[in-house]
Amino acid sequence: MSTLSRLELRQHILRLNRLDPVRADYAHLKRTYASIVDGIRLVVGKTLSTETLFRARVERTQPFTHVHELESPPAERVTGYQRCNGPGEPMFYASSKRMTALHEVRSQIGDIVYLSQWMVKEPIPVNRIFEADQLSDLPGGLTDYEESVFSHFDTLFTRRIHDTFSDDYKFTSAITDAITKNFTPHPSEDIREDRTVGIRYPSVVDIGGGYNTALDPAFIGARVNILHVMKLRVDAVAGNEMSCHVLDNAHTFTDGRINWTSDPTAIPAIRPPNAVGFMFDGQKWNLQLHVGEPSAEDLRRLLSE
Repeated sequence: MSTLSRLELRQHILRLNRLDPVRADYAHLKRTYASIVDGIRLVVGKTLSTETLFRARVERTQPFTHVHELESPPAERVTGYQRCNGPGEPMFYASSKRMTALHEVRSQIGDIVYLSQWMVKEPIPVNRIFEADQLSDLPGGLTDYEESVFSHFDTLFTRRIHDTFSDDYKFTSAITDAITKNFTPHPSEDIREDRTVGIRYPSVVDIGGGYNTALDPAFIGARVNILHVMKLRVDAVAGNEMSCHVLDNAHTFTDGRINWTSDPTAIPAIRPPNAVGFMFDGQKWNLQLHVGEPSAEDLRRLLSE
């Protein structure tokens, strides 16, 4: 049972909807959303054991040579707000599809983009309140209060925001803080002493087609491993379609360094139906690679997989 009444919730949401994002106090927003979710049911479930995450980074100045350059940036470089984080609070953002990841970084013609593929070492707890089937499984169904809260959250998380309006992300960032932290440690869900879970939410650039996952940077390395990186040049962008060509690939990493192969053909193999596309060598999982010279259609299918 929430500590707020439905009337108090309605008053909170009305005030939030009318706030000027630029002038809104972020610390106050965090406290407000913490009070809104206090006492309600959240849906935390674990990712699949074979969960694959895709992350894109655009090259701005010089080629990437180390894995940390593909991860979330250091806290001192996070100066604005993003969908799930505030200044000084980096998050690791990844997508469920390669094409979704490319669109999420707003790739443009001529961009050099590093498209990395990651695999969870073991299922990771994530908040799944944006998945309708997960909410429908709550015992007794949603209460009116929960319905109002989750509808408000969904409206904000599916709103397109121009990349120059960082302050508009204050609301979703504050919501993320309220629903990913301060959980009671739970061994069966693998919620550890950091009391933190990830969050899964719909992609605004690929509604209905892909979703995103945001994780605390501490999860990377400890709970998520990198498998492969493709270095791409974007050739064309038309709506949800994008064509690229491969400049290089890496599928091994030594002491944090990306071992570029100088082989543009060493792309991941397209997953066979009902298969995971990984091989275990006795020590770690490796990604299956394409055999032979990939065609433009092979690459298109891979990026759209």
